[in-house]
Amino acid sequence: MVETRLKAAEDGLTGRARPETEEDQQALAGELDALWSGVYYFRNEPESSIVCAQRALDRLPETLAYLRALAHNFLAFSGRLVGQAAQSIDRLRQALDTTELSSMNVTGRLLNSLITTYATQGALRQVAQTSDTLSKMAAANNAVFWQQWAYLYLGLSHYEWHQLETAAGYLAPIVDSRHYATGLQYREASVYLALTYQAQGWPDQANQVLERLRDWIFKTSNTRFLPQLTSFQARLLLAQGQPAAAMTLSESIELDVNNEEFMAAESSGRTRAKLLLAQGTTASLEAAARLVLQLLQVVDQQHNLWRKAEVLALQALVYDAQGLRAPALIALEEAIDLAQTGQLIRTFVDLGPNLLPLLHELRARTSNPAYIDQILAAFPGSTASKPPLHELIEPLTKRELDVLALLVQRYTNKEIAATLVISPLTVKKHTAHIYQKLQVNDRRAAMTRAKELKLFDNER
Repeated sequence: MVETRLKAAEDGLTGRARPETEEDQQALAGELDALWSGVYYFRNEPESSIVCAQRALDRLPETLAYLRALAHNFLAFSGRLVGQAAQSIDRLRQALDTTELSSMNVTGRLLNSLITTYATQGALRQVAQTSDTLSKMAAANNAVFWQQWAYLYLGLSHYEWHQLETAAGYLAPIVDSRHYATGLQYREASVYLALTYQAQGWPDQANQVLERLRDWIFKTSNTRFLPQLTSFQARLLLAQGQPAAAMTLSESIELDVNNEEFMAAESSGRTRAKLLLAQGTTASLEAAARLVLQLLQVVDQQHNLWRKAEVLALQALVYDAQGLRAPALIALEEAIDLAQTGQLIRTFVDLGPNLLPLLHELRARTSNPAYIDQILAAFPGSTASKPPLHELIEPLTKRELDVLALLVQRYTNKEIAATLVISPLTVKKHTAHIYQKLQVNDRRAAMTRAKELKLFDNER
């Protein structure tokens, strides 16, 4: 339908109804090029998408800023698919520096494209920093749509860093105000929030989020989300100790590995591989090994380094279950190397305790075990070593100490914001940094750690 209409519009460029001036003809041609770029991107034809996007940017005047931003969007996404993520990031930064950002929609489109490209590379520090910028600009312009995207990316970043309370603080508002979120925003926020609750040891709350998502899908007839919902339900059942029921659900989905949504929180292929691994039979492990190889091929084709780290860690578990310790360690080492830049934590923890022996063995071989120690410390019941009580991995700033002092006194975020005359969002940002430096995941642990470290004068 879209392609038919685009072709009809192109025919209009040479017909009697074509624009009168050359300038208007070029602008219309540029608009069509931008739209064709999107069509080719979703067809998985990145080279054609790049050609159309570049031609659109050559034709479109600067005054049509949103259409230019759309062209930049597909140029970046398609560029990543052909291995040009670094160039895509540079082009988006240049566009942000040179474009007249008179509209929040233009700014939001460019920033969102940049955030997504960073995410595919596992560069979560840059994801969070750029999302924070987007959040502030959206708040200043009362742009709820872009605010929701910023909160989603901040939530998934903090979830991945195992900063669970902070993650929930960003994700819950999206889920609670679903009437202001797009279907994609609501689905992704719901999945990450359920994962956050499960990781916090609250399976009932995780299941409630899942049920609300299911109800919404049927009420709004968004049935295209049903395969991901079913797969995610299987994933939660596995995490909650029900592998047989989980496999029954997963097998009701027809896998299409070549068209997996690897940037989505849930992927039916990855979940199926985890379930085959959990079965632990010779046949299921062979099936898991074949599926993991397929997944690796696709993430390589898409140049998605974040998901490649997860699939490699899955491959390590499959090798280890087959008694192949040496290739298991090689695969896990590659996964760790890919994940270290973004400090990915839950990517590994969510694969379960069978990964622990491999992580410990790899730690013993490395000269810089600090990152692996962070991963080990996030496992439930972990006794992984932390810095001595008198040490911090990085000193707290004066403002972070101010926030922590009020946290210890059990102030809420709103009360802290009012006391320090800062915004609640700034409080969240400081709290996330505090948790990271103290190597804790929530307020209670931060309070305990602060007392252990005797950070305040009256405790020295």
